[in-house]
Amino acid sequence: MFYKQALLIGNDQYSGENASLKSCVYDTKTMTNSLRSIGFHATPAIDLRNDQMESVADQFTASIQEGAIVLFYFSGHGAQLNGKNLLLSIDSDGLTGLNAQVLLQKMHERKPRVIIFVLDCCRSRIEIPYTLLRGVLFDQRPRLRDGLAPMGGPPSTIIAFSCAADSTSLASSPDRPNSIYTHHLLKYITTPNVDIDILLKYTAMDVQRDSLNKQLPFIYSNCNESICLNSNPWPMMSVWPG
Repeated sequence: MFYKQALLIGNDQYSGENASLKSCVYDTKTMTNSLRSIGFHATPAIDLRNDQMESVADQFTASIQEGAIVLFYFSGHGAQLNGKNLLLSIDSDGLTGLNAQVLLQKMHERKPRVIIFVLDCCRSRIEIPYTLLRGVLFDQRPRLRDGLAPMGGPPSTIIAFSCAADSTSLASSPDRPNSIYTHHLLKYITTPNVDIDILLKYTAMDVQRDSLNKQLPFIYSNCNESICLNSNPWPMMSVWPG
């Protein structure tokens, strides 16, 4: 049995006008419970400042065991800056954040069996504060864009965006506490003996259908083996959602 480790970060309490979110902390807690139910050593972290996010990510990365199945989940604001995907802390100025590409590379240096990145972010447009741009030549301004940039990774990497690259995801619905993406992911994530690639595709199909094609999740995978998060040699019954 492979060791299974997860770090889950959810940020709701963003500073700034109309910046706060509603479902990210709940998303993180429910995902944590689901992963723990299938044997993950899952570490949740909520409403983190930038220094806290860096510290939590570094501590988790250092704890990764060689050959482990590793899952990283982020729910909150995200943006891209000059091709870098930034996962934003609650005190972010819009120009700083946890660099997803750098984090992925550092995690791979620990030689896990596979790394699964689930990024349920990009919920709204992020504006650069005018005060940060004063005195900067136009062609030197940071190129902050909506959504996340297309992202790959080393071998044995699986990446799931809740929405397509360069786009934003829908706001949470008042009739359910989770985001639309995490709501559907939770239906499948604990399914026994099914490859994670298939679970993510079912999630993406449900999100696309539920959103009437307004939100199109993105999946990148270069993992050439079957990865089952919940391997059960004696499943008592099928648990596929109806």
